[in-house]
Amino acid sequence: MRIAAGIWGRTLAATGGTLAFLLSFFGWGVSGQRTIQETTLALTLSLTALLPIVGTMIPRVGRNAQGFAILGLGTIFLAVWLGLIYLILGGFFLSLVVFVVTLAAMIFLGGGLVLLSNRS
Repeated sequence: MRIAAGIWGRTLAATGGTLAFLLSFFGWGVSGQRTIQETTLALTLSLTALLPIVGTMIPRVGRNAQGFAILGLGTIFLAVWLGLIYLILGGFFLSLVVFVVTLAAMIFLGGGLVLLSNRS
């Protein structure tokens, strides 16, 4: 049962990160003309969306290392994304914030499942 919880946790965290990565493509926009600041913001969104996915691929070095890595990288993801949403839009756009928090909840739930599955 613990092995299944760990697998489901890694799958949930990777799915949340993948959906966030796909959402980050909207940051690139459709215009061919963009400034260096727009490119930097879009690149930051894309790279921080990959952090939870990287956390799921960390091998089990210690008993709880993978779970804590997913939780930590999920926290970085949430902080950067909410900060950039506030910076880009000049305030919080509620539906986008709710979607990002939902993705972060998937990541945190997955990290929690991985963390609890490693406990004996």
